[in-house]
Amino acid sequence: LIPTQVEGKLSYRSKRQNFMRTAEVLEHGMCGGPVLSLSDEYEPRCLGMVEGIVPEGASPNDILKGHAAFVGVEDILDLCRDFEATGRGE
Repeated sequence: LIPTQVEGKLSYRSKRQNFMRTAEVLEHGMCGGPVLSLSDEYEPRCLGMVEGIVPEGASPNDILKGHAAFVGVEDILDLCRDFEATGRGE
């Protein structure tokens, strides 16, 4: 396992997904990794978790092709809270 840092910028947000244009297309195996904001070098902030890479043909005119899709931290926290409250995620 080799820690990797790839710079990116949020380009589109839907109700349940966020899409980030990255300096280079993420490699396979990076799914599940953290999406961090490093704007403050002393306090990195977690923004979410990498869900995947948008493939060709998955968006109109391929405008999101190669973007990293990630689940926002609030959605992850909601899932954790639901699991704690009910014993199952929904």
